[in-house]
Amino acid sequence: MAPLGDLIHNATLLLALALVHNLVVAHLPRQRLATQVLDGALFGLVALAGMLYPMTLMPGVIFDGRSVVLSMAGLFGGPISAAVAALIAGIYRLWLGGPGVYMGIGTLLTAAALGVGFRYLCQRLRWPINWVTLAPFGLGVHLLALTWVVVLPGAVRAQVLGRIALPFLVVLPIFSLVLGLVFRMQEQRIENGRALERERDRLQRLLETVEAIIQASPVPQLIIDTQGRVLSINPAFERTIGYTLKEMPTLEQWWLLAYPDPDYRQWIQNIWGRHAQRAAETGDTSATVEIRVHCKDRLSRLFMAGTVALDVGDGNTQTRFLVTFYDVTELKRAQVAAEAAAQAKMRFLAHMSHEIRTPMNGIIGLSELALRGPLDDGTREYLEQMHESGHHLLAILDDILDHSKIEAGQLKLIAAPFDLGDLMAAASTLFAPLAKSKGLRQRVDIDPQVPQWLLGDAHRLRQVLANLMNNAVKFTESGEIGLSVKQLAAAKSRAQLCFTVRDTGMGMDKATQARLFEPFAQGEDSIARRFGGTGLGLSISRYLVERMGGNLRVDSSPGHGSRFSFALWFDIAQLPAVTETAGLQEVLDLGAARVLVVEDHPINQRVVADMLRIFGAEVTMAEDGEQGLEHLAAAAFDLVLMDVQMPRMDGLTATAHIRANPAWAELPVVALTAGVTESEQERIRAAGMNDLLAKPITLNALSAVLARWLAPASAMANPSGGSLVANQPGARPAQLAQATLEEPAGVPACLDLSEFDAVLAPEEVRELLMLFVESAQRLIEQIITAIATHDWQAARAQAHRLKGVAANTRATAMAEVAARLEQALNAAPELLDARADPLPALVAELRQTYADVSDAIGKRQAGHPVSPAD
Repeated sequence: MAPLGDLIHNATLLLALALVHNLVVAHLPRQRLATQVLDGALFGLVALAGMLYPMTLMPGVIFDGRSVVLSMAGLFGGPISAAVAALIAGIYRLWLGGPGVYMGIGTLLTAAALGVGFRYLCQRLRWPINWVTLAPFGLGVHLLALTWVVVLPGAVRAQVLGRIALPFLVVLPIFSLVLGLVFRMQEQRIENGRALERERDRLQRLLETVEAIIQASPVPQLIIDTQGRVLSINPAFERTIGYTLKEMPTLEQWWLLAYPDPDYRQWIQNIWGRHAQRAAETGDTSATVEIRVHCKDRLSRLFMAGTVALDVGDGNTQTRFLVTFYDVTELKRAQVAAEAAAQAKMRFLAHMSHEIRTPMNGIIGLSELALRGPLDDGTREYLEQMHESGHHLLAILDDILDHSKIEAGQLKLIAAPFDLGDLMAAASTLFAPLAKSKGLRQRVDIDPQVPQWLLGDAHRLRQVLANLMNNAVKFTESGEIGLSVKQLAAAKSRAQLCFTVRDTGMGMDKATQARLFEPFAQGEDSIARRFGGTGLGLSISRYLVERMGGNLRVDSSPGHGSRFSFALWFDIAQLPAVTETAGLQEVLDLGAARVLVVEDHPINQRVVADMLRIFGAEVTMAEDGEQGLEHLAAAAFDLVLMDVQMPRMDGLTATAHIRANPAWAELPVVALTAGVTESEQERIRAAGMNDLLAKPITLNALSAVLARWLAPASAMANPSGGSLVANQPGARPAQLAQATLEEPAGVPACLDLSEFDAVLAPEEVRELLMLFVESAQRLIEQIITAIATHDWQAARAQAHRLKGVAANTRATAMAEVAARLEQALNAAPELLDARADPLPALVAELRQTYADVSDAIGKRQAGHPVSPAD
């Protein structure tokens, strides 16, 4: 075992010398020639040192680990290092001489060449250098090196082969594997260190770049860390906000300087706290919030503050945050000014609409009356042109108002059940006289598969079809006008319908079609001069179709007519229950029962009195509780209808006085109120009232109350039939006020006059509406004045009155807004210091609703039909 021990001793020496080599050369730049030569020299000296303590097989024949060293020189040092190492070791072995000199030099050259070749393969084929590749490499090197035994003299060849075969094929490959792994780990460590150094340099350059960008940014910015320290601020921050890093080294100083109001400061801190919690839970560090900052110049500016984490991976455990302040003060002022201008525009248009419609009503109405009398041909022609021009002007006004609503985003869709057949017939019939006068054929086709009842905005659908039919008739001189609808698809309780309007008119080219749906566009100026109009109809129609979920398309060519079509999905509606408003006078006869109505508002007085007279009641009016008590003391009554909120003495107080008098103990008192909450019902019951009639008051609801409390005097002409809505025992009072024509749930109507039209004369409805317009305007002005002076009690009272007046006039949308305003006013004192006061928005919405209702009433007075959605 002595020779094997010598070999192990030799290999250990080689390993130690190799480590020394790595420590000296590995840290030098490997791409330099001098480094590669020095590397080869050290490998050569290590191999030479191994030959100083060899395993001597016989005189002149030695065995050592030089082949391991030379293979490592080629694998890790490269061609130049391997050549220098082989040269040094070869010269020394040649100097030693002996019969084994050629075999010794051959093994050196073989190991060096194989090391260089394997290095090339690993680089080319991207093989990793690890134990998997090093083990076969070491075995291959020494297997080939062993073949050099053939150059030994024949007398010693077998003896030498027998002694070195095992070390060559086992021991030296193992040492190659160990030494290669050591070299590789050392090389990897150095590469990692250099990569880390490069990454640190890159990050340093990145930080310097980011810092330069922040310093040069025109937007105020600062950097903070998780400990609440302000690390840096840029010049833009100092210019805009004014504070320096010395004045605000921490967030605590920033909070105090920027937000001197303690409540607002706490609100801001709560917001940032929620953002920090979200960042901790989700990892999302981005946050944006609108804040008002108190700057050093004592001015407050509005900023959009955004935060983003600056985790640059530089090993700093404290994450830094970049806070950016975008000054939106002027932008906010411009936005408020633009919104105010848009609101002013809408108010102006609504006011002008009302002002224009009032005289136009006279022009159209008087011209229509004049046309009924005997006239000469010339005068009749003048009046017909005046009458037609008046309607044309109203149509233009309608288009301009709709376009303004579209621009302001205030045009709303209201879904309600409608009969599609009736709608199609109405759209067609509207233009039948004009089509007939031009000699045009008119055709309406309805696919048998199309459902009769649908849920949607019938008014806006009718408006689209009317616009398309109007254009078709206008631009067609001969031929046919067609209106059709067919079912494209059906799914459960829904149907997709395609509407088409076609004509055989003048048609249009592609260029005209491209600008056809633009506002105020009419193809060519000559068309506008010849046919008139605003050019808004198709623009409004496309918008309405898109709002309903479709797309208005046109297919046309010059001389071949035009075809407009769109497809919409509708929910299929059930056939609505038919309610009867006519005939109530025959169903219920009060037999001249005396009814005292205690109500302070003229509109409500008029509505209730007219309804009671329909049933034959004898009505006495009182404007407040005190006057009502005076009437009761002066005469006998069968029933009292008592408003809850009134000036001087309200209905609850008046009822308490009534119940305190034994003579009136059995007198039925029914509350009239626009509020039907649980608390208000409890107050009504506690005051001693017998029943509740909720506003808006309907004939059915009123007749049910009258039938219940005036039973001895009210003989039912048809007790088993009829359409009266009578309360069942135990029913809630709010259930008494069922609308005669029910609106879809949750969709307030603008103005629904169908019930008034059924029971009142046209002149009575006209007078009622004009009284309502004046009264509502006065109440709104009083509400605004009360809010401005912080007179919350007066504001609440006027909002409650407006709610009842609007409900009784069937202006349901205005009643709903007034109810929300009344509810908000209940908490008004607490809203004074809040950041999101709802009162301005509600007042603006109330103004807009009043404008819509006034516009609808103007249409009504001018002779246009008004739908509930108007």
